[in-house]
Amino acid sequence: MFISVADVSEYGCCFVNPSRNLFIGDAVMVYIDGLDPVEAEVRWHDRGIRAGFRFKRPLDKQQMELLVSHCGARAKPVPELWRDMEWTGERAL
Repeated sequence: MFISVADVSEYGCCFVNPSRNLFIGDAVMVYIDGLDPVEAEVRWHDRGIRAGFRFKRPLDKQQMELLVSHCGARAKPVPELWRDMEWTGERAL
């Protein structure tokens, strides 16, 4: 399935139009052209409209640059958005 990225940091991202079959706490693999698969966890979900994912390990600088260049204007880099947030199921935005 191909989905759009709304925002991204080295700690996580927000996807637009994800599957409605996701649940908070689900482990997922994020596949991005040019990158090794990235392990992530669903942190919040908005009924298939948007979903927040926290990466199991922060992306390094090279991975982050590749991800942002791949997403182009579709994704807004948001430094450290996902780093210190207490994950209670609330939306990150």
